[in-house]
This record gives sequence, structure tokens and C-alpha cells, in this order.
Amino acid sequence: MTGGTDGIYVLKVMGESPWPRPWTGPACTCGGATNACGRRQRDRNAKQAREAWFGKLIEDGRMPAENIHEMPADGRSDDEITTATPEQTDAVLAAAAAEYQRELIEQLGDKPSLDIAMFGVGPDAHFASLFPDHGEAEINDPHVLVVGVRDSPKPPPLRVTLTVPMIAHSKHTWVFTSEERKADAVRAAFARRNNPHAPSSYADGEELLWLIDEDAASKLSKSRKGSSEQGLMAWYERSPADHRGLRDFFHTSRNQASISLRSSVAHRVWNAPGWSTRW
Repeated sequence: MTGGTDGIYVLKVMGESPWPRPWTGPACTCGGATNACGRRQRDRNAKQAREAWFGKLIEDGRMPAENIHEMPADGRSDDEITTATPEQTDAVLAAAAAEYQRELIEQLGDKPSLDIAMFGVGPDAHFASLFPDHGEAEINDPHVLVVGVRDSPKPPPLRVTLTVPMIAHSKHTWVFTSEERKADAVRAAFARRNNPHAPSSYADGEELLWLIDEDAASKLSKSRKGSSEQGLMAWYERSPADHRGLRDFFHTSRNQASISLRSSVAHRVWNAPGWSTRW
């Protein structure tokens, strides 16, 4: 699961939906595919996800608390964090990443795969905590599933994130973004696969689905919208300001439909009133 404006809103909408059933499957990895490693708990995706939905699932008895697997937090004091050398900080991040990788393997097996990996996209085209020209997006070792991020260009500066190989093993990878301020990011992500200047271009999975509104898609040419090389794009045709499209999508998404693309390979996707798909 993800944080960010769009990701947390999606969780909030899911929490308000009348149809989610009890969580009876394998343990769900949540609390953020990215997570702040620090004592500023309000920055942690895990806290935001609990407030938006997961806490209510637990309170209502629809999901066991032990099904939530949050990424490790930094247990150091503020003074220890401030005075730490880069080497000490790297060691803390490496330990946190290793701890979470072990947990993924314990819960999901030697070759862990998420049922759904859900991400937002930033105006700089980052997703997860994989930032432009920061190096982590280019990790392609299939044995490295989790990595620490130091000096993140977006607060908080210390993070832990899933790697591209781990994300790519997901059965369904959903990428959400909205608003005109993300249009340049969307254009960059769709322009070229695996572009380190636009890390969201690395997003992949057995099924890859982009869900974007018309404002976020505004800088894609018609030829791009129509090209199977760009993957499927679905967007909300009404005004995105109140996110009613996301609400409609999640309240009616049992209506499964037709066609999607995964890097130009056909798959099934969700469809719902208020959304349209473009090739």
C-alpha cells in the first residue's frame, strides 16, 4: 500500500465502501510500500493508512491486527538522528531494510509476491520512495527486495522502500495519480520505460494498471493515449476536484471488465461508471 494524497484518499474511500468483506486471505503487507524511518510518526505511511482504513478494519473485526506488517521505524532519539554520521545512518537504514525483507520472506515465501501493490506518483515522477536520479530505482538485483533511502528530496529524509524487482513480482500493480500538477510526471513516465529521471516508469507487475484523471493525462498526446506500448490508461472524466470518480470506482468495482495491458500484453482490469479506458 502507499501513502500520499491519492493513495491515502483511496484507502479512505475503501473504508467508506459498503462492500469490503473480512480480510481472510494471507497476511497483507501494508502500512506503506514506502515508509518514513524516523520518530516523526505523522510522516509514516503506516499511521496514515491506519487512520484512513486499516484501523477501522481491525476495530470492526474484519482484519486481524497481526495481518498488518509495517516497515520498521527508527528508534533513535532526535539528537541521535541529528548527530549521526552518514555511515551510521546508512547502517540504520540497511538494518531496517534487511529486517523488513526477512519479514516479507517469512510471510510470503522465498519468492515473495504481493497480491496488490498500490502507489501514487509525485510531481517529480517518483513512486514508492524511488526518486529521480537517486539510484534506488535502478536496483535490479532480484534478491534485493527492500532498500533504505537517505537524503530523500521529499520529507522525511530517511525512508525504507520496496525495490523495483519486488514491485514487479506483484500480481496487480496499481498506479494512481490526479491533478494537472502531475501531468509532466505522467508524460515522463509514459515517454520511456525504465527512465531513472522518471522512476514511476519502472512500475510493473503481472498486471500493470494506471488510474489517472484527465488533468493528469492532459500532456499525453492522442497517439500516446492510443499506443499499446504505453500500457493501459484509465481516467476519470468528471472533475477530479472532489474525487467522486475514485469513490464510484471503488464502490462499483465488482463489475469486472474486458481488457488491460501489461507492457503491451493483454490482461483483465476493473471498470466502472465514470471511467473510460484509452489505448
